[in-house]
Amino acid sequence: MKSRARKPKPRKDQIEGLFVAAEYFEECGEMRAAFHCLLVAAEAGDEFSQLSLGNYYSDGTGVRKDFKKAAYWYRKAYNNQARGVRWSTAALNLAINFRNSGNLKAAMSWFERARKLQDGSACLELARIHAARKGGRRKAGVLLREVIELDGNYSTEADKEAAEAMLKVLLLH
Repeated sequence: MKSRARKPKPRKDQIEGLFVAAEYFEECGEMRAAFHCLLVAAEAGDEFSQLSLGNYYSDGTGVRKDFKKAAYWYRKAYNNQARGVRWSTAALNLAINFRNSGNLKAAMSWFERARKLQDGSACLELARIHAARKGGRRKAGVLLREVIELDGNYSTEADKEAAEAMLKVLLLH
């Protein structure tokens, strides 16, 4: 019986090099090559590459669209504890995929996880969902105020402007 040799795990500097190479290949339009660089780095545990790989699968960049694989890599990035923090972007992206595929319950759960990490975009998306529901205007208002009050590191100016505009509409009705 033959034993399969294990591939050595790339070192940190090699992983960073793979991520940089992926960015270079993206700029050159070589999306398959970029995908392969990200895959090796993601499998080695690099959370940036895991998040990017989720985006590749979600968008069908350099690979066939596959929401299950996108979800797998977003979850890996979200759960990656290398930096000691959870990734709100991974949770947000996963929520958007669930929403776009019609699974609103799962989408709301993941938007809420991103919101707990002070992600203004997730908070805004939750507000939109609640505003569209019967009896959800009050909850939407609370969420919109939260977006407006978030620090600039957690909420973009565009999110804040959208929240302010939406809040004005809610208050008028």
